[in-house]
Amino acid sequence: MSDLLKKIKPFLPKLFQKKVSYDKGGLRPSRDWRNILITTFLTLCILASFSFYFYLQVGAGKFFAVTQEDTQNEVKINRNLLDKVVKDINDRKASLEQIKQNKIVPPDPSL
Repeated sequence: MSDLLKKIKPFLPKLFQKKVSYDKGGLRPSRDWRNILITTFLTLCILASFSFYFYLQVGAGKFFAVTQEDTQNEVKINRNLLDKVVKDINDRKASLEQIKQNKIVPPDPSL
């Protein structure tokens, strides 16, 4: 048993020895930029394939499908409100024509 321990003992410092920081490979700009570019390229490829799939599904009508029953609903118009809006537009048009005829500048509303 002691022989085995004597054989193992020289290997222990080698196993748990910390290396100097520049040997760890922490600063390697070429590797870092390569990783950034590969990650960006893969992300763009994944997004492009997803967009193409989504485009095909929308074109085939599988996404955002609208049933015909929804589009056949009758449009109901509030006639009184419509008449009020049309009257207001016509009043504005008449006042604009009056201003153009008389060349009168209305007062500044911000004052």
